[in-house]
Formats: sequence, structure tokens, C-alpha cells
Amino acid sequence: MNKFALWLIATIALNIMNAISVSIGAIFAVYIPKTVVSIIVIALFFAFGIKLLYSGIYHKNDEGEDELGEAKETLEKLDALNEKREALLPEGHHQA
Repeated sequence: MNKFALWLIATIALNIMNAISVSIGAIFAVYIPKTVVSIIVIALFFAFGIKLLYSGIYHKNDEGEDELGEAKETLEKLDALNEKREALLPEGHHQA
């Protein structure tokens, strides 16, 4: 699959998901009173705010080490594969 087709399919999927979420929101707006929705929104806003503050205050500095190590390992494997591929190509032929 080429890059344009992938982008096109992803864009269509995103638009479909957006349409579904707007439809569900419109349906909920009809059946749930505005004050109840406002109270739920305020409660969720404060809950996520408190969670973010807590994780920011008590954040461990070594949490990203695993991801960084995995990323470096993946890059090393890709470099090794590219070196092998270049060794197999005839001289004067450059990979795009």
C-alpha cells in the first residue's frame, strides 16, 4: 500500500469516527439535561486535573528509560539491516 492510500484511508476513518462521536453527543444532549452534563464535565475536568498534578509531583525520572532503550535497540537493528541491504546492492545503485 502506498503512502497516499494509507493517508487517505486514515483520513476517512478519522472523519467517520468524528461523525459517530458528534452523533452520539447530539443524542446524549437530547436525553440528558444540560445541568447534569455540566456537572459531569466539571467533575471530569477536576478529576483529570488532580490526576495530572499528582503524576507531575510524584513522577519518577526513570519511567522513560525502558522506552528509550527499546527505541535505541530498534534503531540499531534498522541500521544493521540497512548496512546488509547496501552490501547486497551492486555498486552505483543507491537506495531511495
